[in-house]
Amino acid sequence: MRTVGVAGVKFDVVDTKGGRVRVECAGVPPQMFREGIGVVVEGTMTREGHFAGNRLMVSHGNEYRAPSEHDKVDIKNLIQSTEGLDEKDGGAR
Repeated sequence: MRTVGVAGVKFDVVDTKGGRVRVECAGVPPQMFREGIGVVVEGTMTREGHFAGNRLMVSHGNEYRAPSEHDKVDIKNLIQSTEGLDEKDGGAR
């Protein structure tokens, strides 16, 4: 992986079967972007043989686990975790 100037990155995406695609993205990569992390890249395959990305997203290991019937739910903590969300779209205000 190598950064391109201040905003931009070039890297290879490798699948589990050894397939490899060169990706070149403009813009600043997400903070969590690093070697070995899963990515989703939106863009176009070029005639030169690389993928020109215009949006780069990283995959993370956070998994939601619903509480079981026997788990104690901390209501105050749950309410605090929703503060600042817009009721219409669930996004931050």
